[in-house]
Amino acid sequence: MERRKFIRDLAIGSSVVALPLDLSAISVPRKPTKKVSFGIITDVHTDVMHDGDYRLRTFLNATKNKELDFIIQLGDFCQPKETNKGFLGIFDSHPGDKYHVIGNHDFDLDDGSATLDVVLKFYGLNRSYYSFDSSGFHFIILDGNEKNPDYKQGYPRYVGEKQREWLKDDLQKTTLQVVVFVHQPVGDDQAGLINRLQIREIFEEANKRAGFKKVVTCINGHTHIDQNQEINGIHYIQINSSSYRWLGANYIMTGRYSETLDNCFPDIRYTAPYKDSIYAFVEITDKDIIIKGKLSEFVGPHPKDMGYTGYDLDYTKPDITDRKLQF
Repeated sequence: MERRKFIRDLAIGSSVVALPLDLSAISVPRKPTKKVSFGIITDVHTDVMHDGDYRLRTFLNATKNKELDFIIQLGDFCQPKETNKGFLGIFDSHPGDKYHVIGNHDFDLDDGSATLDVVLKFYGLNRSYYSFDSSGFHFIILDGNEKNPDYKQGYPRYVGEKQREWLKDDLQKTTLQVVVFVHQPVGDDQAGLINRLQIREIFEEANKRAGFKKVVTCINGHTHIDQNQEINGIHYIQINSSSYRWLGANYIMTGRYSETLDNCFPDIRYTAPYKDSIYAFVEITDKDIIIKGKLSEFVGPHPKDMGYTGYDLDYTKPDITDRKLQF
């Protein structure tokens, strides 16, 4: 009897162990099916800052410890003149893929000779707007420096009809999810593209037509602020300047640096400079945008302590904030 009881108990125990597990109750982290990584620097303004070379080299040195698919600068890099070829050469020394976005201040030459052809030749570009694929994503670079039909004065900030038609066609042709780069903001910012609503409609129509989140983000420089806006499911990310916050003639300050530097780089007095070069590394998967930024501090007082009251004061800081955004 004892032997039969032992065998019966063993059989019952074995049957319990053999019951199938309910795997639906177990949460298994999902690995992304694709991933792209890149480095961003923007608005170095080497013609304004005395240490533009240092700021760019600091960024490139940081890339050496990263596995990146490419690097990109988002405009207001340097004026197209002979004395800036060494600065451009620092960027070109990066051994991997590298891309340029044209900014409004890249046309600044005192004699007015910086036409689009001159700027393109200086940067080694065939055209000011283009696209490329990398690691399962499609990247579009726009030129926000075209003149709107009623343009009168100031820096142009517009995407013209021909470029808009190209954009629609390029979005239609790709089957990949899309990241857009442009110098000027496309989100809700009064300093952005004049026809930013029109551009956002093109993005949203592409998403609607595709039936999925095709355009996931649009990333810009220009404003020298640190911000993200999500508008109708698309992230509009503003990357801060590597160098400073522009304050203008109402907030002139000298003495942050030596008298010699102030005389050689007189436009610094209109800025609130950052002590360190700031930049970002971005990783995008099929569900997340992960930004690893850099924090610094102002050289001299914070703009608010100087009486600065700009509409973007809340985003005026010497930082690029770490973010994890989902789409």
